[in-house]
Amino acid sequence: MSGTLKPPPAPFDARQFADTLDTMGLLVASLSDRIDAQGRMLEQVLKTATEARAAAFAAEKATDWKRNGDLINEGIVRGNRRVEILATMAQGQQEAMDRVLREMRPFIAITTPRELERREKLERLRRWMPLMLAGAFVLGGVLARILIEI
Repeated sequence: MSGTLKPPPAPFDARQFADTLDTMGLLVASLSDRIDAQGRMLEQVLKTATEARAAAFAAEKATDWKRNGDLINEGIVRGNRRVEILATMAQGQQEAMDRVLREMRPFIAITTPRELERREKLERLRRWMPLMLAGAFVLGGVLARILIEI
């Protein structure tokens, strides 16, 4: 033989692959829940910003700054507190998402090469399948011919 032999590929462990995919699905679902929570927080931020804007327009129309100044200041302070709380919550969600993504990287590194190998094997089999079927058909014809002559 003139060519070098390649070692056989590592056996494909379907159970481990299924467990890995299940784990990835759970991580993605968790990530989706966290993203939804951030969406709700952003809606609250938008609502707070809208309230602050409405308060600013009302303050612009007001003529008695001494009477309305304290109310406006309280509203702005309250809005700022909400924004700070939401920003802290969003930062915590971002850190949690970063942790989830860091945890997912090894799973992706494990599953991606195996998936590529599996696809390559299937592609090779797909290419050889017509030849194998033709060979089986010819062999069947030859055997039938032999059996008929006997």
